[in-house]
Amino acid sequence: KNPKATRAIITTDDQSVRWLHTGDLGYLDSDGNLFITGRKKYLIVLPGGKNVTPELVESALSQAQYVGEILVVPNLRKDSVGIEQETIRAIVRPALDVIETSTSFSYSDLVKQPQVLKTLVWQSVNECQKQSRRLSSYEKVSSHHLEIRIDEFQKTSTGKIKREVYMKV
Repeated sequence: KNPKATRAIITTDDQSVRWLHTGDLGYLDSDGNLFITGRKKYLIVLPGGKNVTPELVESALSQAQYVGEILVVPNLRKDSVGIEQETIRAIVRPALDVIETSTSFSYSDLVKQPQVLKTLVWQSVNECQKQSRRLSSYEKVSSHHLEIRIDEFQKTSTGKIKREVYMKV
């Protein structure tokens, strides 16, 4: 239905083998198993040339005790000479029910004291980062790049977070 778009994703190599470019990133393990790790269009390239796959970071940090949902997106900032560079930013929807049952804070306390909530979530995320063997140092989120969100994330009809909505914020 869209020949131009089709030509862009289906190509033929020198040996007449046709390839479908899905935009998925992944790797083959030593047994030849394919593992999909993320999407090319969401890849974050850091100033030193390191690539961060947001989905991998999200998978690791979603294990943090106080994280309900997490989204990792690029964070544009200017360096000391004014050049825009990307870092990573994590937007977390806390597991408020877990926080309530494991601390002395009620839901209303947490909503009224956003800094307390952020501190609790940060401690949980930071502990998870320290214990994670999957994350390199450049894939770890700093406390000042952690954003707390009480409201639900906007989602697709299949229940996935609409990443593009939060990449522009």
